[in-house]
Amino acid sequence: MRNLVCLTALAFFGMPASFVAAQTAAPSPQGTTALGKVDISTSDHQGNVELDGKSVSTTGSYQGDVAAGNHHLRITREGYEPYDKHFTVDIGAVYSEAVSLRLSGSSQGEGAEQGNAHPFSGVYGGIGLGAMFMPGSMGNTFDRQCDVLGAVCANSSSKGPALFVYGGYSFNPVSFDLFVLGQYDVATPVVSFPGGPSPLEGPKRDEEYTIRRVGGVAAVRVRYTVDGPTFRAHAAIGAGLALRSMFLIRDSHTVGTSPQLESKFVPDAESYASPLITFDLAAHLRVSGSLSIMIGGMATLESTMSGFKATAARKDLYLVDPNNPQVGARPQPTEQYDMARGVQFFIGPYAGLEFGP
Repeated sequence: MRNLVCLTALAFFGMPASFVAAQTAAPSPQGTTALGKVDISTSDHQGNVELDGKSVSTTGSYQGDVAAGNHHLRITREGYEPYDKHFTVDIGAVYSEAVSLRLSGSSQGEGAEQGNAHPFSGVYGGIGLGAMFMPGSMGNTFDRQCDVLGAVCANSSSKGPALFVYGGYSFNPVSFDLFVLGQYDVATPVVSFPGGPSPLEGPKRDEEYTIRRVGGVAAVRVRYTVDGPTFRAHAAIGAGLALRSMFLIRDSHTVGTSPQLESKFVPDAESYASPLITFDLAAHLRVSGSLSIMIGGMATLESTMSGFKATAARKDLYLVDPNNPQVGARPQPTEQYDMARGVQFFIGPYAGLEFGP
């Protein structure tokens, strides 16, 4: 009888491992549950992880022991489609799953490939604030003809802020939008005249100019977008129309005279319209399913057309003593000034927000 018991026990414990593993969640000889391990994580370590209907992590990852057998995994996150999958854990085995959640509204994949892409399709829009400057010349009189004036010119680059908005529709990856930009820029050249005996040369003096420009741009753009779960980048080019108004102020004072003579000259504003080309390149950081932060750069190219003048030549302007304007006035030669001429190229950085899928 003792031999029979021993042979029976040997036959039982000598069973193939495949047969034992097949007994899902069966008690072990010691009466404990057969276990395996799971290692679950999302690509950005965000999201709520549920295992068999119970929340086990709110940080997008979970590692731990589970009973061998069938299980249900569910991962949820606000703004993203839920991830569901049934899987099996073998005794002593480790089941690993890396998941990329997909933004709400995109098509759903299968298994581990779910969420690898989320097509950027639909209505979108954005707003941004930047700074624009001209790396080259405005083409004003002081840029081009300082030697003709017989003066020494210290020119300044034209620069200022810009605010823009846009909206359009994406067909992923190509989209079309309407782009509107408001812009202000200013240049402050300083011109020093050596003076001379002739009234046409005027006294020795410094003339400080302020050239302001304000206006807007409207363009239709085509844009190409490279999309991803967290980062996005786009490049855009468009054509449209620029409308600008320009204003000039000249403040003058004599050098080496007593009393010092002064004058202020404010001619009428001038305006122009021009065809325009705009360029844009930006990177996006997605902060939710419908919002991203943009950092980029843009450029615009336009022209003032030929013959654009700021003011006609004047012969009735004088430098005067502000304390006694009736005594000692000196004629001040005033040429015809171009505030801007030819191609106007602006470039600059910006930051903004984009809304949409």
